[in-house]
Amino acid sequence: MISCDVFNNGWAGKAFSVDGYSSPVGANIHVVAGYVDIVSLTSAGSGINKPTSADIYQGNGRVSVINAWSDTSGYFLYQASASPSGPNLARHPGQITGVRHYAGQMTPQDTPNSLRIVAPGTFVSSCILYGNVEVASDLDGRPIFAGINFIRPGATFIGSGVNNQRSLTVLGNAGNNAQILLGGANAGVPLTHKGAKVPQILSMGDNPTLFQAIDASWGGTGVSFHANTDDANASQMLLINGYFLPTGVLPMQADKMVWLLEFGGSQGFRIKGFDRAGFCSEIPLNLFVDFGGLRVSQQPGKRSEVTFQPPLRSGPPTSETGDYWLGSIYFDTTLKKLRVNTGGSTWEDLH
Repeated sequence: MISCDVFNNGWAGKAFSVDGYSSPVGANIHVVAGYVDIVSLTSAGSGINKPTSADIYQGNGRVSVINAWSDTSGYFLYQASASPSGPNLARHPGQITGVRHYAGQMTPQDTPNSLRIVAPGTFVSSCILYGNVEVASDLDGRPIFAGINFIRPGATFIGSGVNNQRSLTVLGNAGNNAQILLGGANAGVPLTHKGAKVPQILSMGDNPTLFQAIDASWGGTGVSFHANTDDANASQMLLINGYFLPTGVLPMQADKMVWLLEFGGSQGFRIKGFDRAGFCSEIPLNLFVDFGGLRVSQQPGKRSEVTFQPPLRSGPPTSETGDYWLGSIYFDTTLKKLRVNTGGSTWEDLH
């Protein structure tokens, strides 16, 4: 469908069925099966002319929408299902891009939701939406959202794919009353707003937000993050060069160090690491080595008492390359002494 104007075709309600086996649907466009590309669509329908099901109702098949201006109240796109394909019966994903689903007469009552996405792998980008995005997919390939502008205050991502199945991936939204989702959605934890400024921040309930930074370039120098946390007593983490999993970390590059930075509570700011050295499987968190950091008093009201704790080692490093370790310090747990490198492999006691 290219450059079509479709208006007020849902007013009859669910009075008509496409055949003797399908439930009646009230929509401007009803996709029963097959592949359909909808390009440069304009559509409308409100009040008694509002489609009772959706502007575009996908009963099955695969639907892609590229550029649309819709003043239709209610759902713009409702995916009831999507056709399976391949040996794993994965459902066919489409793309939804450049959609404007907004009209001045819309209300939260007649247009609570704009999209319902079922097909895993669906990519939704560069859209202005009045209603919520309902994500109902499973974990078999998550839908991806980028640049979604929720024009109605309070509109957000909802559905079982957000609260239960963690099947939502958001690359970043901005503008008007949009939100930026950080860290994905924890199973069973509803998304909550952080802060009143626009764009708002969505994170995993009241839990800490998990940041991941990957510097994949060969000569990369790292990534810098500035984060504001409201809970300094809970454990927060910043992972670099790794995926955080429930029981450990899955590194992404076999030749680079995996760093784990922990901050919050009496731990202060701690640096841990794991030398991957070709290790390809998941790294349990208990294998990370503590490299020191800032030690903070465990007692509330005395956390201005901070000390720097250098790495704890049973002996000096064995690897040598010229004066590589010059100026480095560590605490020798065997000698019970703080030691400094003065060049080459020479380490001297500081006390």
